[in-house]
Amino acid sequence: MKLRFLITLFVALWLVSAFAVPYVAGDLEKSLVEQASAARVAALAAWIDREEQRVDTLRQWGIWAGDGNKYGNGIRAAEGRIKEYQQRLREQADS
Repeated sequence: MKLRFLITLFVALWLVSAFAVPYVAGDLEKSLVEQASAARVAALAAWIDREEQRVDTLRQWGIWAGDGNKYGNGIRAAEGRIKEYQQRLREQADS
């Protein structure tokens, strides 16, 4: 959770600097492209965080229901989405 907060804070600060500095220098188009990229990264990080919370919630519900595997399909689906979002995040970082 702290890591997500730090990533979000870093992205926010980066967005401010990515817009302010090029805007003053006159390179607005490049700034907008960088902002869009940072927004994609922030969105993917938020989706990963939400899916991790979903996995935790489903596990708790299973324990409360007396069967830890009761929501196994939902847990596996959420874990699959986490992997997909992490892959997209890596692809975004490479571009």
